[in-house]
Amino acid sequence: MVILFDDGQQIRGDLIHSAVLRSDLAPVPATLEAEVYSDDDLERRLGEGKTLTLGSGDRFTVVHCVRVDGRTVQGERQRNAVRVTALLSACLDIAFVRRTAIIKEGATLSAIYRAAGARLKTIDADFPVPRFYCPISETPSFLIARVLQEEGGTVRWKNGRLQFVRLPDLFRQKPIVTVPD
Repeated sequence: MVILFDDGQQIRGDLIHSAVLRSDLAPVPATLEAEVYSDDDLERRLGEGKTLTLGSGDRFTVVHCVRVDGRTVQGERQRNAVRVTALLSACLDIAFVRRTAIIKEGATLSAIYRAAGARLKTIDADFPVPRFYCPISETPSFLIARVLQEEGGTVRWKNGRLQFVRLPDLFRQKPIVTVPD
């Protein structure tokens, strides 16, 4: 997996102990979890609030960074590591508690995402939401998940865009791989 810093410099492959791109059907559809062997400079560059870009062009913002001491020994010295969790930057703000309320009636799903702070161009297969509210001190992603459940669908991140897909349409898709018994 190719991971780039803010300045476009690539994290060396031999320093990446593990990197997992998790994609699910949640309101924040993609996360990056990585463990990187580090020194002080690398740890600073992977700190909370920093942006990482994958080779696919998807941008992630680090929301949690913790040092893991004494993971392995190389020669006579111990190598420290940093464990990083990053959320998709386009949907980052919907994952945190709001300081202001959001009240929308007859708005589209993309309008709700934008009101919650998401930086999305459009949502494929957008749909109107009769009523959406997010009180102060609530997390918009939980309430967006409720709206998606009520509409019988979900969102996914594909080709740099957020897509709304109804659940029956997921089951009608052709399988990519069939695993034999």
